[in-house]
Amino acid sequence: MKRYKHNRERILSTIIVFSIALPFFLANMFFGFFPAWFYTRLFGIAFGIVFTVSGLFLSLRQIGNKFKRVWCRVLFVVVGVVVIILMYPEASAGVLDLKAYYLKDYKTTTGVPDYIGSMGKKMRQQTIELNNIELINTKSDSSLHDRTKVLEITYLPHSKFVINIKVVE
Repeated sequence: MKRYKHNRERILSTIIVFSIALPFFLANMFFGFFPAWFYTRLFGIAFGIVFTVSGLFLSLRQIGNKFKRVWCRVLFVVVGVVVIILMYPEASAGVLDLKAYYLKDYKTTTGVPDYIGSMGKKMRQQTIELNNIELINTKSDSSLHDRTKVLEITYLPHSKFVINIKVVE
């Protein structure tokens, strides 16, 4: 009976892990869409909370040395808090933008960009500064290579997530 209970718990924990991790990996594959971008921010905050709670409440008795045990707890809490601090501003802006995204209540700005950052290799995100507004772009666009063109950018009001970029001739 004990063996059956152990297998059932293992299967249940595997299902829970896959039900959380699979959408995260799918969201990273479709990072150019606002819901996927937003989900990765929420997942990061959840990851930070799990690390912080683990550092505070897990006993870590399997680590024999008391100094190493305390060091691991402190490390878990610090990593968790840092991840939460890094992800919270974008995730909270994403929450505020959910209504605007589904109602298609976008803002538009036009002009020559002041700054266009490079698209990261691992984190497919770049910064575009246009009319003193710092925008988050996740779409790879060949028109952004010429930094003298006039662009019309449609974005979400709170997170400044770019929905559409159009070159104005």
